[in-house]
Amino acid sequence: MIRDVLMEADGRMDSEERAGTWKDVRSEFPVSDDIVYFNHAAISPLSLTARKALDSLSETLARGCLAEEE
Repeated sequence: MIRDVLMEADGRMDSEERAGTWKDVRSEFPVSDDIVYFNHAAISPLSLTARKALDSLSETLARGCLAEEE
C-alpha cells in the first residue's frame, strides 16, 4: 500500500493531492496521530501493513509444519 501511494507521488500532483497522499501514508503509522517522529528507520515504529505481515508470519512459524497442512 505505501509503495503504491509513493509511486503515485511522482511530481505530477499538485500540493493538495500530495497532502492527501501523505495523509494516506501517515495513516499506516498510528503513532503519528499523537507525535511527530524524527528517528531513522532502524528504530522507527512499524506500519500497520508491516505489523500485519509479521503477525501472520509469527503465527505460521508458531504452528510449524501444521501450518502447511491447512
